[in-house]
Amino acid sequence: MKHAKTSQSASREYRCLECGTDLSYGRKGRKFCSDKCKNDWHNRENHLARTVHLTIISSLNRNYEVLMRINRMGMPSVNLEDLVKMGFNPAIFTGHRIIKGHNQYSCFEFDYYLSTNRISHIERNIP
Repeated sequence: MKHAKTSQSASREYRCLECGTDLSYGRKGRKFCSDKCKNDWHNRENHLARTVHLTIISSLNRNYEVLMRINRMGMPSVNLEDLVKMGFNPAIFTGHRIIKGHNQYSCFEFDYYLSTNRISHIERNIP
């Protein structure tokens, strides 16, 4: 016994995801009426991810520059408040590990220990 195929796609209305234009022409499953609508939609969808990514990269670069300045001055330990005034963000780092019960953080090749009010043992480790 043969069953007749029912096609929902034949009666389904396709609309551009960006502007809402009718897409009853062209290939099935089409999502956009033009390259401009496609680009606008993808740019808007990816904007937040790009913004977060650029913010983190910017914070890492700023932290690196602050640690580089502190290292050049030969200061192995600094008040966290002073570093924050210089633009350092202690919540942004590239690595973390626990050594002998102490939290060691990294910002690229710089390693340091972070306490509630100080950063200490700032060392540059170049492989």
